[in-house]
Amino acid sequence: MIHSDLINVCLNHSLKICWLCLATKGAQDLGMVFTDSRENAPWRASLFQSNPWRVTPAYSQLHGFEIRMVRADLLHIWNLGVARDVIGCTLKIVLQERTVWQAANLNDRLETATADLRSFARSNGHVLRLKRLTKKKISWSNKTYPEFRGSGSDSHIVGTWLEHVLGPFGNIYGDLCTLLWTSNRAMRVLYNADRFLSGGERSTVQVLGQVFSQTYLRLATQAINSHRLMFRVRPKFHMLMHITDCYDCLNASVYATWMDEDWLKKVAKTMQLTSSKTAQFRVMERWLLAVPFNLKKISNTAG
Repeated sequence: MIHSDLINVCLNHSLKICWLCLATKGAQDLGMVFTDSRENAPWRASLFQSNPWRVTPAYSQLHGFEIRMVRADLLHIWNLGVARDVIGCTLKIVLQERTVWQAANLNDRLETATADLRSFARSNGHVLRLKRLTKKKISWSNKTYPEFRGSGSDSHIVGTWLEHVLGPFGNIYGDLCTLLWTSNRAMRVLYNADRFLSGGERSTVQVLGQVFSQTYLRLATQAINSHRLMFRVRPKFHMLMHITDCYDCLNASVYATWMDEDWLKKVAKTMQLTSSKTAQFRVMERWLLAVPFNLKKISNTAG
């Protein structure tokens, strides 16, 4: 027989969604639900009150380790997370209508939007990997939530492009413009700031984050009330609120894993050429062999 205390422990762990605070899915206690965006939300006062694991990892025993040292990855939280939801929903809403692009059918509107996007990228010096905007690219379906299927850099480009495109239609798409402007502005502040945020930068990101989260949740509530699969709210949204709360002076953009992702892609190509039994050793061996060549190449370029 399983003891009731053990059941409660397992249930509590399955409901928790954050390693920083005690926020939960809200099934047992709505007071700690992770979608509460109020400034006095109870989960905001529970930062670092408990460890998020049941089995203690070895690195936590390192001298001086604190759970606050574990940081959220801005690339996966925003560019490969919430931004995809914002972009997917925005494109689906706008493309369903003939306000921005007046073509008679959806396919033609998608073609026109693609041309506009590519022109915007060229004009602003962006390297766009996306070839075409399609229904598949934004998960357009009656059975799934819209989500932009693109790289992290493409999410940034498409997000700034949509802000530019919808600017003249603010009276029609006010909430969408708010989502795009606040999020793009907050990301620009973070990526242009130093490792430690100034008081003004923290305040700016906090205000922008609060407006963004409240607007997004209002749209999500409207979608639920109208029985539409739009504006999905998932744990990454909660982590974004932690980032924009700026609970300390450290800049979240410092912990974005852009270079790590690029390195993994390059390593993956090498791993495909090696035996699975010796892949780890061979990959590191070949990578180390290339270090002197790349250092010399960088030195010659700098000279």
